[in-house]
Amino acid sequence: MSSGRWNPSGLAAVAISLVILSSAPFARTELSPVERAAQEDEIRASALRYQMLRWSTQGDRAELEARNESERRLAKELNYRIYFISINGKDPGNDFVKRFQDLPREIRKVSQCKRKRRFLGWVVDKKTKQNGIVFSADSIRWLTPYQVEVDGGYHCGKLCGGGEVFSMQLQDGKWVVTETLTSSIP
Repeated sequence: MSSGRWNPSGLAAVAISLVILSSAPFARTELSPVERAAQEDEIRASALRYQMLRWSTQGDRAELEARNESERRLAKELNYRIYFISINGKDPGNDFVKRFQDLPREIRKVSQCKRKRRFLGWVVDKKTKQNGIVFSADSIRWLTPYQVEVDGGYHCGKLCGGGEVFSMQLQDGKWVVTETLTSSIP
């Protein structure tokens, strides 16, 4: 029964309970190796999708906004229709590639391209000989269970490419690129 007095130990228990309950959504146990691999696939897929959508959107816009024939020709040449995916310098699995079927470009594994031997060394599709671009998502650094940095970038020729670090956060169950930093230019 309450005597109408303030009970400091009861208040402390309530305060501790509130802190524990309010931090529960942010508390996370260590991921199992299988869960971590699945999360890293999601992270890389999100970083790749971000790069591909950015490139296709900018390329389509450049073609539309070209002011003369020279600009149109260059915009069309750099608005690649074939995208190659590289994960740590290797091919991703077939299921990974299928994640990108909804994009407005042909998506292929990096082993399906080669570099032309000419001066600029453009990336080309082995089958069609069309120019393309390689997008990569490589090492992942876990900052917190909800924040990572991903090394990645693109490569389309000897003088065409760049490295980036993608800062990403887990938001509403999906990994989202929140910031990019150019890390290298060939």
